[in-house]
Amino acid sequence: MYGLPELVQRFVRLTPEGLDGFFNPVPENYCGPGYWVAIAARGRARSVKIDDLQLTAPKLGYARAISLEAALGTADTYPYERSNQGSSYSPLVVLSDVDETDRANSCINSCIRALFPAAELKPFVMALCDVVGDMHDNVWSHGDSTGISMAQRWNKPQSRGHEQHLEFALADCGYGFLNELKRSGIASKQGIAGHVDAIRWCIQKGHSSKKREDDGWTQRLPQDVMGNPMGATARVRDKENNHLGLGLYKLTELVRAFSGELWLVSGDAMFHLQPSSETFTKIPCPWQGVALACRFSTDAVLRQAKRLESTPDELDRLLGAVLGGN
Repeated sequence: MYGLPELVQRFVRLTPEGLDGFFNPVPENYCGPGYWVAIAARGRARSVKIDDLQLTAPKLGYARAISLEAALGTADTYPYERSNQGSSYSPLVVLSDVDETDRANSCINSCIRALFPAAELKPFVMALCDVVGDMHDNVWSHGDSTGISMAQRWNKPQSRGHEQHLEFALADCGYGFLNELKRSGIASKQGIAGHVDAIRWCIQKGHSSKKREDDGWTQRLPQDVMGNPMGATARVRDKENNHLGLGLYKLTELVRAFSGELWLVSGDAMFHLQPSSETFTKIPCPWQGVALACRFSTDAVLRQAKRLESTPDELDRLLGAVLGGN
């Protein structure tokens, strides 16, 4: 598996032309969603074309099938019907506006429901779909329309198809956590100086650089308003987005509760979360913006769901933490 952590941790040698080598070909391994969203987001920001990636024939076919060309801002040349879209994978979608964000939500949530159909998994499905929507809205809100997401499921090797993995991933080339906290004034107030500190702050419950004082009755103007007939008390909503929290705390709660795995990258730092451990690593290939990949196993999710069924208080606490907001 070649995913987001492998991509950002590899040694990157500068080319004679001064390029950083981020888009150098990778070994002929299976590449997960974390790899593809990062390639697509940075490639789009740098006007990279699909031919520039020097993909082998199998990878090139797969890249076209998941809509890499469209994500890079070029014509989609894939000639076949994408019959498995919404069941085994969700293609790369640029989170550029409300409609595209809703499309990404719908397709990824369809994959989640298809992979976890058992009745006892309904709380997990409901919670994960809610988190995906929250993360999409906030990447759009923070990422200046540079965010890209996708999801993919695959059979675990040697499991003969009895165990599968689902990975949801997204990346943007926006300000990143540290610069966002600096812009909002939070970094100076909280003594946040580096990328590790910024990630630590952003994954805490209730923390968001986008929070503002609002009593719920504030008058708002549409995005295309001409003038301001309401005076200084009115606010223009710059995006149709009611999610003020980053949603990362919710995601970490799900990873811990259902034995998932999360990689979160911003600047020169990568946060790696597993149910019983969390680590920070300095990476040689810094990421401008935010990139994450989150992975769950069908067997692990089912096992943990059955455990939570026998501890209703713990299940109620988890659902309250995830569905009740930051």
